[in-house]
Amino acid sequence: MVVRTCARRHFRHRVGATERQPVGPREAAEELYHCLKHYLLFDWQVPLVPLYARLIPDQVRALGQRLLDLKTPAALAGAAGLPVPDRADVPPAAPANSNTAPAAPPVAAPKSVEARVPALAGMLTTDGKRLNAAAFAPTLLAPEVRAVLPRREFALHPTAVLGSVGAEAAEALVERLSLRQDRLAVLLMSVYDVAGGEAFLRLFGQGAEPYLIDRLVAHARQSGIGADSSLADVAAFVTRAFSRLKAASVRG
Repeated sequence: MVVRTCARRHFRHRVGATERQPVGPREAAEELYHCLKHYLLFDWQVPLVPLYARLIPDQVRALGQRLLDLKTPAALAGAAGLPVPDRADVPPAAPANSNTAPAAPPVAAPKSVEARVPALAGMLTTDGKRLNAAAFAPTLLAPEVRAVLPRREFALHPTAVLGSVGAEAAEALVERLSLRQDRLAVLLMSVYDVAGGEAFLRLFGQGAEPYLIDRLVAHARQSGIGADSSLADVAAFVTRAFSRLKAASVRG
């Protein structure tokens, strides 16, 4: 297949020994290719080959089948914790008779989070990296929201909590669960109350671990959380989900 051929040649020329992959270039390239080859299935993956070359086998194994859902450089880079490449990162085209790796098509500049998820418009900081806590002030003061939030949260500066949430985590919640601003605020503040600050940042901070929010979103979907969920439903879901996790950790 075209994408496998392109990937294998590219890896042989681009994958080398680094601190993250302390083996010889040839061995590193072959190991990466063999981890990825089962997911190299479609022509749309060809522009992603330069980013695939930056992965290490452990990342490939962790992402697994989800690699086929990551169809843009921004999505793949975000899931793998890599910087999104610009055009300068794309290898130049090689002559047709050259033995060097074929060039991948130019990578388009990624859209902003708000462009990808219009429902987030007005909820992010001007740099697009975090939630804009000030935008949530009217929502947090709404009686129906205050009624379902843990009472102690208003002594914990809720805007500071919301302001620590990274744009990628907010994007996952809003896009994949169709949460409106009030539902988003209730979910986030409830998680902070039940799970604590350290776990909250692992889930939702700018350096969040993508697989954790994937698990949370999948669990929320299984529990029926979505656009039609009430505020009380969202708060109750968080309490149930994290109470089970705490109980499991105590038993372990």
